[in-house]
Amino acid sequence: ERALALEPPRELAAELYAELAFNGAGRVSVWRELPPADLIATWTRRAFELAEPGTTGYARALLASVNADPHSGESAAAEALAILERTGDPMLIVRACEAQATVASAARRFDEACAWCDRQLELAPQLADPDARSSQYWHAFFSYVRAGRFAQAATFAQRHDEMAAPLTPHHEVHATALHVLHATVTCRWEEGVALTRRAELAAESNADTPCAFNWRSLAMCALADAELGNERAARSLADDVLRLAARPGPEAREPALLRLALVYGDLDEAAWLLESLPASGGPWDVDAAAARLDALVALRETERVEEEAAPWLDVRCYTQPFALRALGIVRGDRELLELARSGFATLGLRRRVEETNAYL
Repeated sequence: ERALALEPPRELAAELYAELAFNGAGRVSVWRELPPADLIATWTRRAFELAEPGTTGYARALLASVNADPHSGESAAAEALAILERTGDPMLIVRACEAQATVASAARRFDEACAWCDRQLELAPQLADPDARSSQYWHAFFSYVRAGRFAQAATFAQRHDEMAAPLTPHHEVHATALHVLHATVTCRWEEGVALTRRAELAAESNADTPCAFNWRSLAMCALADAELGNERAARSLADDVLRLAARPGPEAREPALLRLALVYGDLDEAAWLLESLPASGGPWDVDAAAARLDALVALRETERVEEEAAPWLDVRCYTQPFALRALGIVRGDRELLELARSGFATLGLRRRVEETNAYL
């Protein structure tokens, strides 16, 4: 904004507005106070007004519009890619591929999202910025976990760790978060507990930088402790989470808190958290839809189970067997439960298979 106040040339002003909009809509965890939606919309509108169609500034504005609404951003993502591919700039092409992956994920086309991430990884060695190179593994991790491709995701978490952790305390928070998230979604609770000290030290070192994963990793570690019966450790970590989660925006909600309430049988807390956790989660979330389905079953919200399970039934991904299981429970349908058990087994989620066996 200070640069814009210097009244730069029209083309540069367009790129500055687009960069504001891109970061305002797509990087929600880096702001101490998230810009209001109408301000982000103004930045985007000004970028489109000032940029000539077909220019880099115009493509950046398209990418910002995808971040703001990926569910309706398919044509914008495709147009941005076509423009930026002509530049030959690997960083700009990577950003366009990120947009394509975002749109595919929003449409629950997770294998397609993985394919776009594969292209980002091919371009990563050409990126001069080590942060940008490591970020391609960050993006790929989330797409692959959503698709239920956990082995590849673990490899990406390790590569990201090797490249990102030495850069800054904030990068160390992110590097730790991928390992903790992988342990949580695969129910490797001992691994989650073993990562607790690293997560605590990372959050402490990064205290001055706003990042939801300062506390989200601790929430996942608390869930791991609770699942293993370490109630005192879990509750101590939960207290740290409440202290660190100073900005309680909806994108910053962590599904592990909802699962923690279910472990404790605190249905009132679960009901409150359920209303705070978006059905689709945030951009850096995997477990929100699945955790919501488990909570709705526990709360006996049959109609909402039917509604929220429906979009996942024909999508081969991490969430699908949770949807099948939730419907099987509320309908008393053994065939659906068996399909859920088979789905969990295919994904290698042994703990979820055992849970489903108990219902059968």
